[in-house]
Amino acid sequence: MGNKRNIVSGNKNIKRLRQLDDHQVCLFENIKHVCEGHQKNKLTIGSHIIAENDYLSRIASKDNKVLVYNIRHESYYEKEKRGRVEDLLTPVLTNHAANTRNMLCGKHDASLFDKIENGNRFDEHGENFKQQSFQFALRAFIFDYMHEKNVNDKGIKTGHSEGANFRASIGLSYREKYFKKFQKAYSENDWDCIETKVITIDKKVNFISCFSFFPVNYLKFRYSGHVNDKLFLNIFPENDKTKVVISYFKDGSVHCKRLSDLLYKLYLRKKSKKIEGFLTRCVLLYDLKVTYNPDYIKRLFKDETRKMQFFKFSFHLRKAREISDVYKNFLSIFVFEKLKLNLFDDYLN
Repeated sequence: MGNKRNIVSGNKNIKRLRQLDDHQVCLFENIKHVCEGHQKNKLTIGSHIIAENDYLSRIASKDNKVLVYNIRHESYYEKEKRGRVEDLLTPVLTNHAANTRNMLCGKHDASLFDKIENGNRFDEHGENFKQQSFQFALRAFIFDYMHEKNVNDKGIKTGHSEGANFRASIGLSYREKYFKKFQKAYSENDWDCIETKVITIDKKVNFISCFSFFPVNYLKFRYSGHVNDKLFLNIFPENDKTKVVISYFKDGSVHCKRLSDLLYKLYLRKKSKKIEGFLTRCVLLYDLKVTYNPDYIKRLFKDETRKMQFFKFSFHLRKAREISDVYKNFLSIFVFEKLKLNLFDDYLN
């Protein structure tokens, strides 16, 4: 009976998510541009999390597929069950709707990311660097924000405790403040509000990651406590190297600046393994949208120890119920557990 209730609840969640999608207005409604809809949905279009032609093609398999977390699977929102691995981590075509979110109209989707899509290469020395940095930061933030906003809808039933739900609502209120800062900066063309550091790693990764997080931990054995700062992170292959774009709002982001400076100092000292280890933990723990090359994941999973740690890290925060789950157990995983995999390694042998 318990499993049946979970399935029914999960189906209701998916139905509710679809309703939210159908009625979602553009998050930047009429800011700088009059919103322009779509034939099938007059309010928003399906915005690609990562541009299919400009970026996904760099990590796609020969049959043009990538591997993504299926956050629309009903078991994703259940308290106890997380479904089969193949349900939650699934291959999709690069132009598939599973890699899109309804949150922007066509006009704003094009305007907000025009400097990092449509064949525009990231150039840290170019004249559009400030605007590109702003757009990468927004991309790292906005999809997580949309997900959190939907999951916190009263119609979504996850079986979480009241305390866990309250904690999630507090987190969403912080994200609302950041969203308003992005809206204001966009309306005023204030690209200089974002501080950005770029790290280049001398190897090509098989994944693309863009996410934001609160840096409660700097590096090993350094705990920063409860923070409200939001760090924006983008990791993607560029030719035969990897770009790591680290961004934060200049005003008041003390912890973000500290972590960003620490990582950049390691980069200048050529401590790439420390950087890769820290970023591997961050991607696995925080990024709901990380996109992998399917063949790479098969290579990674050939070692059962790597596979088990991959899923332990990836679903830890999503299964968290109490404060102890988020802090005590989180710190044990983030700080003390020895890392047995490195997402920046190819595992060809």
